[in-house]
Amino acid sequence: MIELCAVHGYAATTARELASLAGVSTKTIYERFGSKEECFLATYDLAVQQAVGRITAAYRGGPHGADAGTTGIRRACDAFSAELVDHSAASRLALIEILAAGPAALPRIERTEALFATMIWSSFARAGEGREIPAGICRALVGGIWFVTRARLAEPTRPGVVDDGAVLGRWLEAYRLSAGSRLPRAADLVPVAKVRRHPIGSAGSPRLRMLRAAAELVGRDGYRTISPVSVAECAGLPMGVFNSEFRDAEACFLAMLEWLSADALAEALREAEGAPSWGASVYRAVRSVFRRIAVDQALGQAAFVDVLTLGPPVYQRRAEIMRGFAHSLAERAPAVGKPRPLAFEAMVGSVWSIARRHVVSGSRHLLPGSAPTGTFLLTAPIIGAEEAMAVIAAEQ
Repeated sequence: MIELCAVHGYAATTARELASLAGVSTKTIYERFGSKEECFLATYDLAVQQAVGRITAAYRGGPHGADAGTTGIRRACDAFSAELVDHSAASRLALIEILAAGPAALPRIERTEALFATMIWSSFARAGEGREIPAGICRALVGGIWFVTRARLAEPTRPGVVDDGAVLGRWLEAYRLSAGSRLPRAADLVPVAKVRRHPIGSAGSPRLRMLRAAAELVGRDGYRTISPVSVAECAGLPMGVFNSEFRDAEACFLAMLEWLSADALAEALREAEGAPSWGASVYRAVRSVFRRIAVDQALGQAAFVDVLTLGPPVYQRRAEIMRGFAHSLAERAPAVGKPRPLAFEAMVGSVWSIARRHVVSGSRHLLPGSAPTGTFLLTAPIIGAEEAMAVIAAEQ
């Protein structure tokens, strides 16, 4: 399974090919696993178990002392980077191809994230500084690591991952501060109730009308409602117009996701204009994005749920949109303390993972209340935890 997924991906792998490469009959595969999907998920479990074992051994391998947690997390990050090189095919299956397994993969992804989040929290605690760090921040940090790693595994032209361990280790250590424990919980803040719709109307170009129609359909019941016929009918346009604009339903969906994302990010940058400081501008941008995801059913569904149904190509396009947002924030950051591009991408990925968890768990209406946490993740490594907390308090 690992070899076949490395060659042409999980979606294109067949039970017949799997049986042939393994030297067994297809009957044996169905007797042992029940389906290709179950075999794939069992392979994922094994790959993660082995990787976690090696990374944990590296994490625990150093001397116990005042800085044991610090050196431990750096060793773990180095070991994680080594996994991506020494076991590249298994790493790709566990981080990229798992996205093609759809909703069935979510519980496993959640368990894997929890394992690594616990390791980060324990590292902070062992160093004597992090017992008050909220578990949610540790989960978000894992989300940031996953984001930059998937981006590099999915794009051969992106910088390699061999030297990323040291950068990620230093980035994680920036959060070994108890100031994060004073962040308000999302549940303590007023939730958003108003739902944003995408009225189709007759204004705008045919393409824009079809994008609005696609957003309306996705907002109601997800990607499965998208088809050339349904979009054209919803937009009140002939099928020929759809065919002249989009190759197929997936191309229409991707164009819709890009349109909604670009609009949300542009709105966030507009709200950040005129802020008294860079930290304040980050707070306003994060709050705007979180509010938009909370009220825009189509954006939340497309970016966090349907992306698993459509698999790695669509996920990668979403990652490009996120990197654009990271670049917009990074170029405005203070020169002193500005992290390397990899770390800033991880910071944005950590904030995005907060939104994903709210959408997937059905609590997106509480997402705006996580703006302080998102701001802390983006600003603490650059301006310091105490100044980050002061900015958040002033903005609230």
